[in-house]
Amino acid sequence: MVLSAFESYFIGQYGPQRWAKILTGLSRSRTAAAVGVLLNNSDAVELVERTPGVELLGTEWPPGAYHEDIQLIVPSGMATLEEEKDVFLPPPPRTSSGTLAWYWMDMASLIPPLLLDVQPGHDVLDACAAPGGKSCILGRMLFRHDGTTHGSLTCNEPSAKRRQKLQAVLASYFGSSYMDSRRIMVTGRPAEKKVEWRRRGSRRLFDRILIDAPCTHERHVLGQSATGVAGIQKDSWSIARCKRMAALQVRMVMAGIQSLKNNGRLVYSTCSLDDEKQNDGVIDKSKAKYFIQLDIFIDLRVALYKERWRRQGTYWREDSVGI
Repeated sequence: MVLSAFESYFIGQYGPQRWAKILTGLSRSRTAAAVGVLLNNSDAVELVERTPGVELLGTEWPPGAYHEDIQLIVPSGMATLEEEKDVFLPPPPRTSSGTLAWYWMDMASLIPPLLLDVQPGHDVLDACAAPGGKSCILGRMLFRHDGTTHGSLTCNEPSAKRRQKLQAVLASYFGSSYMDSRRIMVTGRPAEKKVEWRRRGSRRLFDRILIDAPCTHERHVLGQSATGVAGIQKDSWSIARCKRMAALQVRMVMAGIQSLKNNGRLVYSTCSLDDEKQNDGVIDKSKAKYFIQLDIFIDLRVALYKERWRRQGTYWREDSVGI
């Protein structure tokens, strides 16, 4: 059998047996790994109790990802459903303040913003913010329920169309007061350029920066192919595209490092499977370019997929998400 360039590339990185498990995981329902993040005031918990089809997750979290101000919900009984079936995700109701109560996202998407360890008073940059889920988590940690509103959140998205949707999401979850007071700001700058982020005429630096970078997104590529791996076209995935994305990501990381305050923290993440050129490859190149020590906080593959996250006597299977 002649393997496609796509399969050959990833078999070379993961080996045939592990790649077969990954490929099986990628074909499963996205909603099987969904969690809802409660983003607003205390009556959101009451709304969960009154909303059919959802339940509080409780105290068990992915290793290394716990945050005292973040509560999670899951679809009721999701762990007992067959993996191939979609799970219904009840839409979020409005809280008493008029904002939406929760935001559904993939479980793995929680990790990058939580690793930033955002504290009240920080100036935070989400460099590639659309569609806005990770920005919502950052804002939730920054503007806590105890009335603390110090600090600022800058959400950057260069695409005008995506930026418009980002603004709508932020307004829905935080309300107009945060936007009007510029505690939450939306910008449209290329994240890979060494721009001078300015505020009141001086260069602005950030305590925390998230770069959830654009990537080759292999799960999306497979989902768009009607015939699976064999139907992937060069215009949607190629080794050359992996190289271009990796080069872009390195520039983003470099620009981000130059925008950090002393003792600041930057988290870089992608949803790509490519560790050779993207992911680990980008980290290696960034370290080499800047001659810096980068602290790797957690190996997500170990924490989320090899560790069996137990919940009420069940566990998330390590191949259920595909890594």
